[in-house]
Amino acid sequence: MSGSADASERLRLLESVVGNAKDAVVLTDFDADGEPRIVFVNPAFTEQTGYQPHEVLGRHPRMLVGPDSDRDAQLRLRRAAELREATTVELTHYRADGTSFLVENTVNPVIDDTGRRTHLVSIQRDISERKLAERQLAYQAVHDPLTRLPNRTLFADRLSQALSGAGRHGSYVGLLLMDLDRFKAINDTLGHDFGDQVLVQVALRLATVLRSTDTVARLGGDEFAFVLPDLDSPDEAELVTAKILLALEAPFELGGITIPVDASIGVALAPIHGSEASVLMRRADVAMYRAKEQVTGYAVYSDAPDEGRLNGLGLMVELRRAIEAGELELLYQPVVDLQTMEVVAVEALSRWQHPTRGLLLPTEFIPLAEQTGVIRPLTDWMLTTALNQLQTWHEDGWPVRLSVNISARLVADRELPGRIMAGIERAGVAPSALQIEVTESTVMVNPEWALDVFTQLTARGVLLTLDDFGTGYSSLNYLKRLPVHQIKVDKSFVLDMLDDGKDASIVRAIIDLGHNLGLTVVAEGVEDAATLDALVAQGCDFGQGYLLGRPVTPSALTSVGAHGHHLRPALRAVLRGL
Repeated sequence: MSGSADASERLRLLESVVGNAKDAVVLTDFDADGEPRIVFVNPAFTEQTGYQPHEVLGRHPRMLVGPDSDRDAQLRLRRAAELREATTVELTHYRADGTSFLVENTVNPVIDDTGRRTHLVSIQRDISERKLAERQLAYQAVHDPLTRLPNRTLFADRLSQALSGAGRHGSYVGLLLMDLDRFKAINDTLGHDFGDQVLVQVALRLATVLRSTDTVARLGGDEFAFVLPDLDSPDEAELVTAKILLALEAPFELGGITIPVDASIGVALAPIHGSEASVLMRRADVAMYRAKEQVTGYAVYSDAPDEGRLNGLGLMVELRRAIEAGELELLYQPVVDLQTMEVVAVEALSRWQHPTRGLLLPTEFIPLAEQTGVIRPLTDWMLTTALNQLQTWHEDGWPVRLSVNISARLVADRELPGRIMAGIERAGVAPSALQIEVTESTVMVNPEWALDVFTQLTARGVLLTLDDFGTGYSSLNYLKRLPVHQIKVDKSFVLDMLDDGKDASIVRAIIDLGHNLGLTVVAEGVEDAATLDALVAQGCDFGQGYLLGRPVTPSALTSVGAHGHHLRPALRAVLRGL
């Protein structure tokens, strides 16, 4: 066979190989300015990109490269071509329809007999599926397959990074370990598949209460861990812990079954309890089991016995007994119309006459009641007692309204509306005579749950008051959606409004905001006549405070004027400046 025949056969074989190749092949030459231009593409190129040959021939290959391709890779391609070297890079290419894909691009220069670079041969392999598989494997290596939370490996890395950053910035790192109480009973009773569903739902709730910089991981079983980096103070860790417990307060609805889930959380802080990950893990674990023993929901690590919390637990045992034994009482503080000086509402406030400790105020037992679950029977007792007293006042001809505070721990309780309406029905009073008071920070912990619960109540006639307004982290978006009829200006602003221009401006702004939204406004902390005059001048609707009436027994409140309708004449005279 002649040389020309051999050459023809080699060319035919080459064309067959290129034509049947699964990878795209692109041949470019160079224009007068030395820029490459496409002179040949194989069928695989059209299949890969959607471009027909006539659409690309004569054009610069950059038409295929996306703006998000690695600039360094493109520079390496150009440099290799100039140096007449082969190179392989990964680039993002775009198809004719605008969709992107990843290619592994191997470029070889073609050199003629004189040493001149005449062409570039580019072999382009679509590696999108391979890269996706690699990313999935990398993700699976550091994430829990059930909950999709970081696993123990990624958690350890995040904790290490947080501790390094804290050392440089002088901040605190919170490490929280949490497991679910009685989770084994869920698995044993309902099956492991059902238990897995609970874990998934728990993970979803946990993610909603953390900052974007925080990490929640599943370490295995029902054990979760949290890394809270860059804390300004140790108290922030306890605040997050409270939010986590509150997020889990509402039972889970799965397959028509209501599942209550409780948790125990141990807290350790760097550098207070150590600066090494292993030390913090051990101490957070110790704190978690201490929380379980104390039934408080959480515990912060301490070397010393936690006498305060043990005493608190004992107090809660006594509180359950005290509710049944009648040791608690309700006092009532008047809410006064600032134009007529009429007592239009009363707020029910609990007191505990402890047999050995004496009189205990709500601040001494309500927080512990919230942590241990005693808050529910305590609230039920308050509602029953206060509604019965309200019914007595109405029978006596005093059409006063009643305000009762609802704890943050109960806001997400789907049974709350039913229990409140049942209490109203038993007492025989109108739903509109009851005002439920919640703080704005309580609402914002779980606004969607709060919106649902309070919409149910207000639809049946119960009124809703937003307490301590201005002190929390309220969202006006939720404020306008909540069926609120009244807001209460927190007393921290009212007490100093005559001496602090900023407080005065805040009070004025809250009054204006409330009125613009069609709400009435109550000012708490009215303790002197000058403050009262200022509030009246600003158009505040109602007032509450020691000047207008301290918390008193029902009989003492009823004696404030005829049937309790108005303040005592002497006090009214003082307030009117007579």
